[in-house]
Amino acid sequence: MSLIGGGAFSCALALLSFADRWEAAGGGSLDASGLATVFALGILGSLLVTVVALVLGVVGLLQRRRRRLFALLGTAVSAVVLLVASYGFLWDLVVEAARGLR
Repeated sequence: MSLIGGGAFSCALALLSFADRWEAAGGGSLDASGLATVFALGILGSLLVTVVALVLGVVGLLQRRRRRLFALLGTAVSAVVLLVASYGFLWDLVVEAARGLR
C-alpha cells in the first residue's frame, strides 16, 4: 500500500512538472484545462493512501504474534514519502515567503 501511494505521489509530481514546463513552453494553461486541479487531487489522494499505509504499518509492528518485516518496510517507505512531501511543501512555503519579502 505504501508503494502504491509513493508511486502515485511520484507520478503526480512528475506529471505536474511536465505540464508546468509545457505551459512555460507556450502550451495551454493548466488552470484553464483543469489539469492543475486533477494533479492536486492526485497528490492529496496519494498522500492520504500513504498516511493510511503508515498507520497500518505501525499497527502491524505492534502485533506480537506476527512477522514484522513487511510492516517495517511499509512503515519505512511511508515515512520517507511523507518526509519528502513535507520537505517539498515547506520548501515551497519558504520560497514563496522569500519572494514576498523582496
